Amino acid sequence: MKKKYRLLRIIIPVILLLSGFSCSEDFLNRPPQDALTLDNFYQTPEQVNASTAPLYGWPWFELNDKAHWVIGDATSGNHWTNDGDMAQFFQLGVTQNNPRLNEAWNSLFRVIAHSNMVINNIPTKAGASVPADLKTRVVGEAKFMRATAYFYLVRLWGPVPIIENNSAIVFDSKIPRNTVESVYQFIINDLTDAASKLPAAYSGNDRGRVTKWSAEGMLAKVYLARSGWGQSGSRNQADLDKAKELAGDVINSSGLKLKPEYADLFQYKGEDAEKDNQESLFAFQWIPCQGWGTQNTNQAYWAKDNTLTGVGDGWGGYIGPTIDLQNEYEPGDKRRHETIMQDGDYYPELKKKDGGYTFVAQPNDGIGENA
Repeated sequence: MKKKYRLLRIIIPVILLLSGFSCSEDFLNRPPQDALTLDNFYQTPEQVNASTAPLYGWPWFELNDKAHWVIGDATSGNHWTNDGDMAQFFQLGVTQNNPRLNEAWNSLFRVIAHSNMVINNIPTKAGASVPADLKTRVVGEAKFMRATAYFYLVRLWGPVPIIENNSAIVFDSKIPRNTVESVYQFIINDLTDAASKLPAAYSGNDRGRVTKWSAEGMLAKVYLARSGWGQSGSRNQADLDKAKELAGDVINSSGLKLKPEYADLFQYKGEDAEKDNQESLFAFQWIPCQGWGTQNTNQAYWAKDNTLTGVGDGWGGYIGPTIDLQNEYEPGDKRRHETIMQDGDYYPELKKKDGGYTFVAQPNDGIGENA
C-alpha cells in the first residue's frame, strides 16, 4: 500500500543547533559567548522555569485567532459569516488551501516543536543548580501541551505524523502519518506521564500553569473522544469507564469548584484573579495590549465595532451566532445573555463610566441580525 505523506512546515526555534557542518578553523566552531544557545540557556532555575512560559500563549496564537472557532463553530452550524474562507466550513465545502486549515496545522505543530525542545533538552542540558523537581515539572508541562496539540490534530485530520525530535525532520520534511489509534495512544501516554510529573497547585507567579488536575481532566476528555472512534452506534465501555474515573478524581480530589454565577466566567477582574480561577483546568495566559501574536484576538473579531474594544478593531459585522443556536436557549436561561448579545440587552458591567452598555443589533446584508 502506497504510503501517504504530508509535507510539514514547522517553525524550528532559532536556537536549534545545526550539527551537520564543520570547518577547519577551530575558532569558527566555538559556541558564542554572548548569545543564548541550547547549551547555555537552561543553566538557572529561572531559565528552566521560563522555558515553558511561551507554551501558554504565542504558539497557539494562529489556532486561537480565527481557526479554532471557524473550524469548530462554523462547521457545526453555530455561526454564520459572509467571509468566503470561513463560509466554506459553514457550507461544508472546505478546499485544501483554506487559510484557516493552514493556520491550525502550523500553530499546533509549532506547539509540538516547542514542547519537544523542552522535553528533549531539559533532562540533559539543565545546569547543576536546577532542582530535580523543577526539571520534572517543566517536562510534565511540555508533555501536557504536546498531547493537547495532538488531541486537536487527531480530531481534525485523523492520521497525522508523530514527531518527537525536531532535529530529525530538519533535512527530511516528508514524514509518514501515524494511525489514529497510535496517535491516541501517544496522547494518552503523554498525559499520563504529565499527571505523574505535575504538582496539584502552584503559588506566586507560577499560578495559572497546568497541574496534575489539568492533565487528568484532559485525559478524561481524550478517553471520552476515543470511546467513539471506530464504533458504529456504540461506545468503547473501557474508555468510558476510564473517563469517568479520571473526571471523578478531578471533581472529588482537586478542590476546584464552579463559579457561583455563569456570568463570572466572562468578567475580567485582573490577571491574578484569572490565574486563580477555580473553574479553570487549563487556559491560555495572554498578554493584553502587547505585540501581535501575544494577545487574545477573539474580542477584536466578534465585537461589532470598537465601542467596547476602545481601539481600532471590532470587526464582528461579518460574523454572528446562527438563529438556530440562539433558539436553543430556553426563555429565562441566564447563560444566553452572557453568551450572545441580542437587541436591547443591557450590561451594567460594560462601559461603567457611561452608565453601562446597551446592545443595538444591525441588519447584515440580509443574512440576519448581527447579534
